Amino acid sequence: MIHPYLENQSIIERIKYERYLLDIYMKKVPFNSSNELTVKDIEGYYIRKVTPFGTSAKVDCPKEHLGKTVFLVITSNESESVRL
Repeated sequence: MIHPYLENQSIIERIKYERYLLDIYMKKVPFNSSNELTVKDIEGYYIRKVTPFGTSAKVDCPKEHLGKTVFLVITSNESESVRL
């Protein structure tokens, strides 16, 4: 089903409109840059690789953590002490 606005538009105009909608609805997540993080009362942690997921990326996590607050920490380089 095509949106009524697009019915009489060229394919170029349709693509422009789709990109416009993506720009409006795609959420940008703020990135906090720091070189140190202190967290209290943690239950544990996982070390995972970020993998591609469509036009974005994902980090796998067990379902038991659904709804919990998590921190995703990005390291500046691979350390020999960190095993994946």
